[in-house]
Amino acid sequence: MPEIGDKYVLYDCDTVGVVQGNSGANINWDFSSLTRLSGSDYMTLLEFIDPAFAPHEDKFPTATIAQMNDTAAVFYRETSEGFFRLGIGALELHEIIASPYDQNLKFPFSFNDKFSSNYKSTIYVDTEEGEMEWNRYGETMVEYDAYGTLKMPAGKQYDNVYRLYYKSTTYDTVQIMEGFPPMIIITEMTNYGWHASTSIQPILTISNVKVSYIGFPSTPIYSKNVTYSEMGGAIALMPPTLQSPANNSVDLVLPVLLEWQAPDEGEETMYHLQVSSNPGFSIMDFEATISATSQNVYELEFGTVYYWRVRSIKGEETSEFSSIWNFKTKVPDDITVPDPPLLISPTNGAVVASNMPTLVWEEAAGVDYSWKIEVATDMNFSDVIFYESPRMTNTFEFDYELAPGNYFWHVQVNNGEAWSEWSQTWYFVVEGDAVLDPPSLLEPADGSQELPINNITFSWEDDEKATIWIIDIAEDENFDEAFISDQSFTNSITLSGFESLTTYYWRVLSTDGVNTSAWSEIRSFTTMLGGDVQNVYSGNMMKISPNPAQDFVQIILDFEGNQNAEFEIRDIKGNLLVSENLGMISGSTLNLERSISNFASGKYFAIVKIGHKTYINPFTITR
Repeated sequence: MPEIGDKYVLYDCDTVGVVQGNSGANINWDFSSLTRLSGSDYMTLLEFIDPAFAPHEDKFPTATIAQMNDTAAVFYRETSEGFFRLGIGALELHEIIASPYDQNLKFPFSFNDKFSSNYKSTIYVDTEEGEMEWNRYGETMVEYDAYGTLKMPAGKQYDNVYRLYYKSTTYDTVQIMEGFPPMIIITEMTNYGWHASTSIQPILTISNVKVSYIGFPSTPIYSKNVTYSEMGGAIALMPPTLQSPANNSVDLVLPVLLEWQAPDEGEETMYHLQVSSNPGFSIMDFEATISATSQNVYELEFGTVYYWRVRSIKGEETSEFSSIWNFKTKVPDDITVPDPPLLISPTNGAVVASNMPTLVWEEAAGVDYSWKIEVATDMNFSDVIFYESPRMTNTFEFDYELAPGNYFWHVQVNNGEAWSEWSQTWYFVVEGDAVLDPPSLLEPADGSQELPINNITFSWEDDEKATIWIIDIAEDENFDEAFISDQSFTNSITLSGFESLTTYYWRVLSTDGVNTSAWSEIRSFTTMLGGDVQNVYSGNMMKISPNPAQDFVQIILDFEGNQNAEFEIRDIKGNLLVSENLGMISGSTLNLERSISNFASGKYFAIVKIGHKTYINPFTITR
């Protein structure tokens, strides 16, 4: 368990291609190719401290330890039964959890054990108008689902590691405006954490988060995060903090003075500065290693966007790079900036016949014109495979074969005075084997019947290179209008809100952020009637007229013998709208006429229960 004084640095990592792997006993997990994101924005220093020195410590008198980052502390209490979260304290916010608390770990805890807990809390936020508060309800499930060996970058290997599967849902009720219904924020998180010994701090964490809203028009927000920390290691040398010019500054006059703040006040530190017109720093326009915390840069073009970053060097140790900022230089008033060139071929999105294609863009009149061209494997040009400046012709032909995949390109023109903005970015495709295989659908089986209208889980076999899966669900095989279009960061998703007694079609595709697979096969399923309707028999013997209806419906049903009967009307979600006990009926035909004048337009179901049988027929109301 953590002790006061323990420190960690959490590193955010690239999520592309990172999956949690298998559960079970004696599993070997290989994350040796994990890539840390560059920059101080992707590093977080954590320290376990005495709760008496944390913000809002007076609100948590029973806390035994607190985990502190730059701005906030999480308060915990360790008992013989487990490790409990009591709340959060920050400068302008604090959360107080009412007992029973949010349990993060229990003692003892063994392979295949799991536990669940729920809690209520109040969140207080300081605003200019005073203190604002909202209520939170949380549900937590923790499962010890695997153990084995964990391989990490730089040859590090951890034996006897256990993995916890953590699933939580919080419901925040926030009153935005007086006199209006509150907004409910639903945050759903699935989290896999690999731990050494009985450490509460995981070595590696993979989490998927979905945030949705009730009472506020918006679409769900999805995110995936991968972080790791080097357990027991020294705190790494921190990168500098960029200060000036402010990020996204424009119209800067040459020379440009770049300034940053030292990470600490210790022994002398050197700084490695890089300035590039490419966000991936594949082309270096200026580079220097200096002892000062500022540098004037002269060798820059007019009207050009530049990206810059700095890292610390102390003895043999080198930090990560800082975050990346950008600025744009000013064009003097007496200089004319040309318009961006127009791209000609290959046309945008074209599949090229040759793997040594020729790129063509707009010609320019005048002897002083030249061009700058970049070709990359990603639309952000962080992985540039070809760069040339200046190029004296308006064509470029690859003299080597390109591997199958997508390629992005853009061009600038120079009129002898200044560079234009970049042209539009186009891409072309070099054919080859499929980059991503289409998903193979698992559940529900094709043609499944009587599925519930809520909480249907869809699953598929995933391509290890994929990071996001898109699912489409429609009421027609051509998917002319999707009933649901959603995305998942794992190879399954649970969806709700289907209509009763309706046949749906579904399909899935995968993407790694650049490449996209073909759609999977198409499967179908049919929902059952919502509510508590059971023992449903064919409704062919029951007739409804008129259909569509407006003011009334007439129901005629043939039956046998003397039996007790009930009549219901339900909406498309299965909600009960009308319920009548008809008592004992006799004869061979039931004939009912009922008013529907107070019902809105839409689809409904008429239900007659006779004895142990239930007969259902849909009808439509039009206004």
